[in-house]
Amino acid sequence: MYAIVVSAMLLALASALSVQAGQNFDLMRAYRANAQRTQLVLLAEHLEQYYLERGAYPAEPPGGGLAALTQTPGYEQVRSLLSAWQGYALSAMLTDGVWRYQRMVAYAVDPSQGRSRADYLAVNACGAGGFATAASWCGASNSVWFRKETRQGMNDAVSNERARLRRTLQKLGDSYSSQGAFPARDHAGIALAAGTSYTLAALVGYGGGAAGCRDVYVWRGVPLGCEDLFDAWGGAVGLAFTSDQAVSLISETPLVNAAGTPLVVAAGFTM
Repeated sequence: MYAIVVSAMLLALASALSVQAGQNFDLMRAYRANAQRTQLVLLAEHLEQYYLERGAYPAEPPGGGLAALTQTPGYEQVRSLLSAWQGYALSAMLTDGVWRYQRMVAYAVDPSQGRSRADYLAVNACGAGGFATAASWCGASNSVWFRKETRQGMNDAVSNERARLRRTLQKLGDSYSSQGAFPARDHAGIALAAGTSYTLAALVGYGGGAAGCRDVYVWRGVPLGCEDLFDAWGGAVGLAFTSDQAVSLISETPLVNAAGTPLVVAAGFTM
């Protein structure tokens, strides 16, 4: 009888320990999943900042991806966010009939699931087709993921760039109001040729790029800052000179329509 009681007590203790171990494992798994979610949110912020600075996401691995992001000056701290749970992908150019665009995803999935990168990207939780081809794509419900498509915000980007050009054009308009003509010579006094385009940077005598631009330059009495010389993507803003009575400003954006033609934003003044 004593042996039976002891055996029952040991069995109950083992069962309790097993339940406790299972609960601890579940808590640990929940903690790890929450940590991965937090890390992915921070990683997504760095990816967005990278895109804003460079106009593109890191290239597709191998050769690109999250590892390449950590080797980019200013992003070395991203290394502390990386783990075996994470993956990254960047599609080739897709089209929706209006824009050509790329799709980017960063995700975190428990490696114990044994799911390969290819398997993960092939599953679409919100439609038909895989990551690289679907009209719309969502990551698996049992994972954490951040998706961004470069077509998002394109219309706003065009509107913002047009507004930037108009602000610069207003500076030229103020000069016209006082002089009765638009500037017709470059910084060195060389006359501008009718029907020819110049960059504003060249007209003020600045030979660097957007990244190194710091000062305000004066072109024939017109103050032009770096936000006037370069567009939102770091490209040089052009001036199409028709005459001292008609000029246009031009921004050749990196945005591409469905036909493969780069989008050009322009604003002009004719007196």
